[in-house]
Amino acid sequence: MTNTRYTRKNSLRLEGYDYRWPGTYFVTICTEGRENLFGSIVDSKVVLNELGEIVKREWEKSGEIRASVELDKFVIMPNHIHGIIILNDISNDQYGGAEGHPEATKVVGADGNPPAPSDTRILGARTESTYPRTVPVSTVVAAFKRASTKSINDQRGTRGDSVWQRGFFDRIIRNEHEMGLARQYIVDNPMNWELDSNNSDHRGDFWEE
Repeated sequence: MTNTRYTRKNSLRLEGYDYRWPGTYFVTICTEGRENLFGSIVDSKVVLNELGEIVKREWEKSGEIRASVELDKFVIMPNHIHGIIILNDISNDQYGGAEGHPEATKVVGADGNPPAPSDTRILGARTESTYPRTVPVSTVVAAFKRASTKSINDQRGTRGDSVWQRGFFDRIIRNEHEMGLARQYIVDNPMNWELDSNNSDHRGDFWEE
C-alpha cells in the first residue's frame, strides 16, 4: 500500500480529470499557519469553541443553499476540516438549475451516491455543450472560506485577517469502497489527532487504498 501525505506538491488531483463534472470529493481545508482556532480534542472527541461552531454552521450552509451540492460526513478539527462533497447534475432542472431549488435533478448510483467518474469521463474529450451543469468543487470551497472568514472576523473584531490557507486538498472518491474509507477516516480523525498530519506537533498518513 502507498501512503499519501498532504503537501502542496501533492494535491491528489487526478491529471486529465475535469472538475466541473458531477462526482464525489474528499476535501481538506487547513487554517492559516495550521493554527488551532476551532477548539480542542478531549478524550478523543472534538470540543468546538465559538469559532468552530461558526465553521460548522457555514459548512452546513454550503449544502443548503445550492441544489447541486450535497454534504456527506465531515469533521471540524482544531486547525482543519475534512469533508465529503457530492456534486450533482442539475442540467435537467426544469427551472434552469437555479441554485437552491428543491426540484434540481440529482445523479445517484445504486447505493444512493453519485456514480464514480468512469475512465471515459476522465479521459474523453468534451465540448461545453456536453457538460452536465454543476458547481465546481473549487467554487464550493471558495464560497465556504469567504463566508466563514467573514463571520469569524466579525466575531473576533479582526476585519481582513486570514483564517484559511490558500487552496485546499482534494481527492476524487471513485467507488463505494473509497467512500467507506473516506467516511471511516473522518469518523476516526479525532481519535487519531496525535498522529494527524495537520496536528502541528506530529505527522500522519492519509487513508490508504
